[in-house]
Amino acid sequence: MELTLFVSTIAEAVFDIALKAALLIGLAAVATRLLRRRPAWSSLLWTTTLGAVALLPLWTAFGPALPLPQLAPALPLTTAPVPLFDPTLAVPVPATAPALGVTGPPWWQWAVAGLYFTGLLVSLARLGAGLWRLQRLRRSVQLVDSAPLAALQSPLGLAQPVQLGTSPLLQTPVLLGWRRPLIALPTDLYSRSQPAALEDIEDIIVHELAHLKRRDPLFNLLGQLVVSLYWFHPLVRWAARALVEVRECACDDWVLDQGADPLAYAETLLQAAADQRPTLALAMARPGHVVKRVERLLDPNHSPRPRVPLLLGTGATLLVLALAGCMGGLKRDAQTPAPQVVKRVLVLPQGSDADSVKVEMHVVGAGHDSLQVFTGLLQNAVSMH
Repeated sequence: MELTLFVSTIAEAVFDIALKAALLIGLAAVATRLLRRRPAWSSLLWTTTLGAVALLPLWTAFGPALPLPQLAPALPLTTAPVPLFDPTLAVPVPATAPALGVTGPPWWQWAVAGLYFTGLLVSLARLGAGLWRLQRLRRSVQLVDSAPLAALQSPLGLAQPVQLGTSPLLQTPVLLGWRRPLIALPTDLYSRSQPAALEDIEDIIVHELAHLKRRDPLFNLLGQLVVSLYWFHPLVRWAARALVEVRECACDDWVLDQGADPLAYAETLLQAAADQRPTLALAMARPGHVVKRVERLLDPNHSPRPRVPLLLGTGATLLVLALAGCMGGLKRDAQTPAPQVVKRVLVLPQGSDADSVKVEMHVVGAGHDSLQVFTGLLQNAVSMH
């Protein structure tokens, strides 16, 4: 019994939550479109939206139910004389009530629940394999002197120790971890810049430090968990990709805000994309996205604004979470409540031998069939007296 209830709940929740998630992502897409010149704001909205989408199942299951407006008015108060012994309204009561059979969920609910959990296990397995590859990559890094990083961390307000290393497995710089952060550089790139004391790749390192300041490695992991949870939802995957793109643009703004030359930094991005192997280009830096970033950097009207005011950012985050909470509380059960009898009056007419009764009822959320059945039940109760 508990298993069948669980399967029915999961099957119905998949469609319900998927629709709510699509609506949330659509609203976020409109907002980020209006803020396309402010990648820091777009990154905040996409991050908050994915977090709200992750919390939708909890709000739907445990949050308070918010009733939707009734689409049909309640039945009016009706008065009708009913013959006491009218056989058409009599409801026979058998001496022995038949046993109620317990039926399980229909086959499609079993199929939906089974398919969802199969896809979830596959997605989590892929995520686990990706984390294992990151650990393998980290073990291949050879640590080098990280003293030059201190001068770059100070303007960003980063006091956390950051390691620097090289790896022959890399074609582009990456930031690994957030508790013990490590900036890993391709071995060839580090060798070329060593005589200049890392001045040639200073902008690249600032870009990776900006990721650390924004806590992007942590949010990236949480975003991948959301994608695994909603593996069947194409809009969730699209939102995660959009977050990656605006996140890179936000870090570009941090680089320009620290005084980097836009043209020189754009050349560095193009060189980093050209050095990548074709099989890794899609995973690390899509060429089309790099071109868009370069065009944005060279736009004469572009003014970098990497910071989001704390008060406004907190307000936007709470607004998105409150909207998601309200959407999670909208439940189908709250829209169609069970029929309820508001009033019933039994009046015996004067000067008669109880040949008829007068029934007055106000039934909310029920049809005329329910009204007739209740009248028949009332008639039987009177006839037994």
